[in-house]
This record gives sequence, structure tokens and C-alpha cells, in this order.
Amino acid sequence: MKFNSILSLTAIALLASCGGQQPAQQTDEATPQVCRYSYQHDSTSVKWTAYKFTEKVGVSGSFDEMEVTGTLAEEMTLVNVFGSAGFKIPVSSTNSLVPDRDMKIKEHFFGTMNATDSISGRVVSITEEGAQVEITMNAQTRSVDMDVIINGSELKLESVIQLGDWDALASVDALNKICHDLHIGADGVSKLWPEVKLEIRTVLAENCN
Repeated sequence: MKFNSILSLTAIALLASCGGQQPAQQTDEATPQVCRYSYQHDSTSVKWTAYKFTEKVGVSGSFDEMEVTGTLAEEMTLVNVFGSAGFKIPVSSTNSLVPDRDMKIKEHFFGTMNATDSISGRVVSITEEGAQVEITMNAQTRSVDMDVIINGSELKLESVIQLGDWDALASVDALNKICHDLHIGADGVSKLWPEVKLEIRTVLAENCN
């Protein structure tokens, strides 16, 4: 009798244990969002910064016009959009917010260069680590390494170019001569530096689903 009671208790315990288990529920994993990017021209800007005085004070401006060709649409990464891109910038669109200065830049800087109604170029290569861009100016084509900065759907390219690489030092001197007094610093020296910082910024259209 005692043995039968033990068996009965064991059977009840097993049934209770089995009955307490709930069927495993399947969980739906969220599908990762996929975003694709496309170029939108209205969000693109080209800024330049030149330097005057021995103490190297920056003077900034922009180009109000820029033609961009060869961009790709609906790319998985921002940089892929520009893998085959080219550009053309009319130098007449330079804008430093000082009309007299702009006139001097157009006439005495770009105007003394060879075949430079516009600055043109193309993207040779671009990754998230950096870009190589060919720039044609003063009838010279040179390759420039540029930093790539990505913030969300914003892409920026930055570099400092040496104008001597385009044989443009005579144009630097011509502009400094016409602006001689305006380029005199605290040391009494009139100086225009032969380098320019370039910043290209664009915000891409983002299509995520």
C-alpha cells in the first residue's frame, strides 16, 4: 500500500510538471531598415577660404553655381553616389559677400589664368576614409586628396590646395598687387598666401524602408 502511494505521488508530480510547461512562443525579429541615397543639387555648396597677412587670417567665400554630372541614384552608401561624379564651377559665380573683392578675384586672379572660365574636375575614387579628386584649373589637371566627413545623410569633402601645383603663383601675385594695401598685416608686410581651403558639402536624399 505504501509502495502504491509513492507511485501515485510520483505520477501526480510528473503530470503537474508537464502540465506547467507552456508552449514556446515564437518572437518576430524586426527587419533591419535599409536606406538608399540620391544626390539633390539644391543642398550642395562649395566654400573656399583664402589667407592674407603674415599671421594668416582667413577670408571665405563660395561659388554660387556648380554643375554636377554622373551621380548615381538609390545607392546603399553616401560615397557610392559620387563614385563617377564630375563637376564644373563657373568662376564668375564666386561670392565673398564683398562685390569689390569679387570683381578683383575674377579679373586679377582667375582672369590672369589660362582657360579658366570655369574650374572642372572629377572624382577618381571615394570611400568613407577619403577621396581623390582631379581638379582642372589654369589649363593644369592635378589630383587632390580630400578628407571625407559623414554625418547622417550629410557628406563633406575638405582639402587645402597649393595653388603652385596649378602653376598659378603669378595669379596669386597679381591679386596681391591689386589688393596690396588691404593685405598689409600688423608687421607692415602685404601678403596673400598661395593656398586655399576647399569645403564641399551636400545633403543626400534618403529613402529608407
